Amino acid sequence: MFTPAIASITPNNGPINGGQIVNIMGTNLENPMFVQFGNTKIVSFFDNVASTKICFVTPFGTSGPVNVTVENADGTSNILEYTYNVSPSLPTVTSVSPSNGTANTHVTITGSGFFGGFYVSNNLNGYQTNNTTYNGINNNPFQSVVQSLTINGQILSTQGNNGQNNFIVTNDSQIKILAMPYNPDGIYNIIINTLYGSSVASVNSKFMYVAQPFSIIKISPDYGSSDGGDKITISGVGFSKFHSIINQGNNGLNPNSMTVMFGKIPASFIVVDQDIIATLPSNIFRKKYVDVTVMNNYAKVVEKFEYCDILPIIKNIFPCEGCEGDIVKIKGKNFTNIVSVFFGSKEAKIISVEDSKSIRVVAPKNCGEVEVVINRSNIPINSPLINNSNNNNSPVLLPFENNNKGMLFSSKIDNKSLFNYLDENYNE
Repeated sequence: MFTPAIASITPNNGPINGGQIVNIMGTNLENPMFVQFGNTKIVSFFDNVASTKICFVTPFGTSGPVNVTVENADGTSNILEYTYNVSPSLPTVTSVSPSNGTANTHVTITGSGFFGGFYVSNNLNGYQTNNTTYNGINNNPFQSVVQSLTINGQILSTQGNNGQNNFIVTNDSQIKILAMPYNPDGIYNIIINTLYGSSVASVNSKFMYVAQPFSIIKISPDYGSSDGGDKITISGVGFSKFHSIINQGNNGLNPNSMTVMFGKIPASFIVVDQDIIATLPSNIFRKKYVDVTVMNNYAKVVEKFEYCDILPIIKNIFPCEGCEGDIVKIKGKNFTNIVSVFFGSKEAKIISVEDSKSIRVVAPKNCGEVEVVINRSNIPINSPLINNSNNNNSPVLLPFENNNKGMLFSSKIDNKSLFNYLDENYNE
């Protein structure tokens, strides 16, 4: 074995809170006793499989240069310098999940700068051996530098008065808060306090306290026409409170109203108690199933919604003119669960629904040019409320319980849905 020699240190500078991986390149570097890094003896290495390289993590330090040498049984290497930068790496918060909830909610904070580097040696100079593992290598070179968290002026230390942990720093980029402390409803920043400073409040560090969790219970109806325009009720928990908090702009937050999306299309809406009444946007992307999303910058809940072409569509009326009592055939689509057919204000007698594309009716008494409208229900035709077992296969509409016809969908009016009466001697 020969005396080690150092050719380079890469990088040769880093933060005073340590934690930076450094490579020493040189010769005769195999089997080192330790690396003298300023006043710290480093005895644990990531990579020491060759005689030309040593890899380790920097310990804590103070600003300015420190001498670095490698020592083995034959002697001590030449000296190279590593410089600790004046400004330490401050912690940052990139996300808080979940971003809303009540007291006692378990929260995960993601960011950086939660760990710093340190080294302990095998009882050299009073240091004690660390028996943890990092990347499969004994002696973890990192430790938490987080001292506390601040939420709405409350200091949350690692350990509470009951001896239980308030939060756990799992690694350099993650902190788990085991139970959020109580706070009034509102939006507050979670600040990370470390040995070297505190994180800066940002939109990513906010947590919203609500009296109840923010969630969707049901959407009624959970389907609608691709043409849009239907009123959709989104029932949930916390919508009214959530909407109120967001629009207050708590703690300097710029007000951000809730957004309701059907797929990628925003919907207009109002909030009534705990319900959102949304106007269904048209299905311009022609997706059968979309996500209904209620969200703002701090929370999001999602539920499924089905677009279906459920409106009856009239494509042709033959004949398109005639008199009372004439048999009229209407062609189109979505002619299922038909409840009624109207010629203007007069209801026509349905003779048969031949399939989902064709209906035969008897023209009622009327005059002039009238609009023909077909109404269908969301109650199946074979339900107890509707019966089509008569001899000519036409639907017989039975009395509806409590006058409940289900949800009715009416065909739209255009130039294909007009019928012209030829009898000018019409009398009511």
